[in-house]
Amino acid sequence: MGIDISHIVRHDFCELDDYEKSYAYCKKVRDSLWSNLLLDSHIDRENEGREHVYYPGDDMGFEIRIPYHDIELDLRSGCWDIEPFYHYVQLVLGKSARRLAFDIVHALGQSEAWHAAEYNTWNGGPMENPKCSIQEWFDFVKEKYGEDIPEFDYSCIGQRDDEDKLDYCALYHDSFEECLAEYNQLQNKTNKYRLIGLSRVGYNMLRAEKDGELYLLYENNMSPVLHYPVRTEYTFFSPWIVVWNGDKSAVIDATGDELTPFVKGGFEIKREKTDVQHNGEKYKRLLIYAENVEAKMKIVLEEKYAPWYKL
Repeated sequence: MGIDISHIVRHDFCELDDYEKSYAYCKKVRDSLWSNLLLDSHIDRENEGREHVYYPGDDMGFEIRIPYHDIELDLRSGCWDIEPFYHYVQLVLGKSARRLAFDIVHALGQSEAWHAAEYNTWNGGPMENPKCSIQEWFDFVKEKYGEDIPEFDYSCIGQRDDEDKLDYCALYHDSFEECLAEYNQLQNKTNKYRLIGLSRVGYNMLRAEKDGELYLLYENNMSPVLHYPVRTEYTFFSPWIVVWNGDKSAVIDATGDELTPFVKGGFEIKREKTDVQHNGEKYKRLLIYAENVEAKMKIVLEEKYAPWYKL
């Protein structure tokens, strides 16, 4: 178990006591996120989008769930408490957590956020109350940490103290200057596509928009991976990506190489573990494969063996 990260992002809505206004505000923000992030139009747009605007109850308040990014935006008075389900330490161990935060903040039309360990947000302090205001939270963290909240930048990544332990703070302010510079640098490589964000698909691909359609681009030269628009699934944390074109799907690897042709129906990536014996010892066999039932196609993606306690 690790400590999760939260991102606190300002907004200008404070009427949380009004259910209808709160729902309308969340619906408006959801639609804006769907447009700015170019989320797939096939994602349950029925019923006024309610399936992605939730109200679990007074003790939790409203939230927006973003599919494929695995993110929740919890509505608070004057701010969002955004839960990406990254561990806090991942903020300083690499760039993925911060890039994802930048993408969401950017899509919300904001330019700054506060990165906080969960015990400073939903798991401790006033943010546990869904009606908490951003000013109440500011008062809480200022009393706890003082006025001087450090600014996050890439120089924070990988810092270690004398005991070779990661040395980082449990709260940062982030103006995303480096992320914005990286975004602009990549966007300046092309005038044909709108870069959607910095989160990589696979190892070296970026999501981009052209004429309202989603394309995957290689980050080194911003050229298309596939020369037609696609929908993507399981894009950010898997070495294998299911891509759709119309009613046909295919599987590509993390570098963009096509592992299957486009065929009707949807591929699903599955994992199967079985017990095997080797030299009298018990082993586990892990088989990862992609299967398209409609097309009657199955392809093995990875097969490996390990002692049962390691797999």
